[in-house]
Amino acid sequence: MTFCHSANSTFRSAVGSCLALVLLVLLQVTAHAAFTAFDSGHVRPLAMSSSGDRLYAVNTPDNHLEIFSVSSFGLTHTGSVPVGLEPVAVALHNDNEVWVANYLSDSISIIDVSLTPPRVTRTLLVGDDPQISCSQVPVVTGHSSPQRIEGKTVPGAVTAVIPIA
Repeated sequence: MTFCHSANSTFRSAVGSCLALVLLVLLQVTAHAAFTAFDSGHVRPLAMSSSGDRLYAVNTPDNHLEIFSVSSFGLTHTGSVPVGLEPVAVALHNDNEVWVANYLSDSISIIDVSLTPPRVTRTLLVGDDPQISCSQVPVVTGHSSPQRIEGKTVPGAVTAVIPIA
C-alpha cells in the first residue's frame, strides 16, 4: 500500500508540475499576443547638415531624434531629443532648425539644434498623416490642415502659410 501511495503521489506531483509549466507558457504566449507594435514605415529617416558634419536620424521605437557628429573616423552619437509619437521623417530648415514629422501624434516637432542641449522649441499639430518636404519645409497632411507638396497645391486642400521666425 505504501508503494502505491508513493507512486500515486509522485505521479500527481509530476502532472501538477507539467500543468503549471503549460499554464506559464500559455500565459507568456498570451502576453506576447496582446502587444501591438505601431512602428510606422519611414518616409525620410535621415538628414545631413549642409556642412556635412552632423547627421540626424529618427528613432521611431523610442520617439526621439538622434544626432550624430560626422568625421573621417565615422559617426559619434552626440545627442537625443524626445519628439512626438512615431517620428517617420526629418528635414532641415537651416543648420539650426530641424523638423520631424510624427505620424502617430499627427504633429511636426521643431528642434533648435543650436541650443545646449538641443530641444523641441515648437510643436505644430497638423492633423492626420503629417509629412515634411525638403524644400522650404512646407507642412503636408492627409486631410484638413495646410497641404502643399513641393510647391504644388493639393486639389481640394486648404493651403496656409506658416511663418517660420
